[in-house]
Amino acid sequence: MPLNNEPKRGKAPTVAQRFAGFAECHILYSLISCPVLFALCWIPIDSPSITVGVVVLLLLLYFPLGKLKASFSSWAAPRVLQEKVLAVLLPTIVAWIWVLVVLVSVISEMPDLFMVVFAGSFLFALPSSLFVVTLFVLLPSASFTMGIGVWGLVAGFLPPLLFALGSFVQSEKREKGREWLENG
Repeated sequence: MPLNNEPKRGKAPTVAQRFAGFAECHILYSLISCPVLFALCWIPIDSPSITVGVVVLLLLLYFPLGKLKASFSSWAAPRVLQEKVLAVLLPTIVAWIWVLVVLVSVISEMPDLFMVVFAGSFLFALPSSLFVVTLFVLLPSASFTMGIGVWGLVAGFLPPLLFALGSFVQSEKREKGREWLENG
């Protein structure tokens, strides 16, 4: 027990460590889920509900992914709102910058640049990219760039939010379990 009678906590990760933890898991998860993209190519066009279900599942899996990362890294739960906000905001800002890069590549009318950016999106952010493409196909917007922009902003926010929520839940659960064991 620490001197101030506060129960022993897990390691309190810095903002940079939380960001790096998300980035590591996000990129590995995207690479591992690439076979899903190939499987979706074999689903008949007349079954969009299966595609939507798979895409939603890929996004929802960020919650247990956050729980796993917090558990394996023994992360302590954030104690102040600023830590929680930054855990979601920093990866979201990076994702939104990438959306801007995609939009610039579309607007610039440079097909080579667009193909590199598009391929990079699917390679390093597959769940979000599938989400954008699926929504774009199912809910066409006024323009191509507007559709990419709007759905890209949503797709850039959901994975960091779900990952952070999963890590917060796991950290709190771990600390409550430790308190219960210590206090009987």
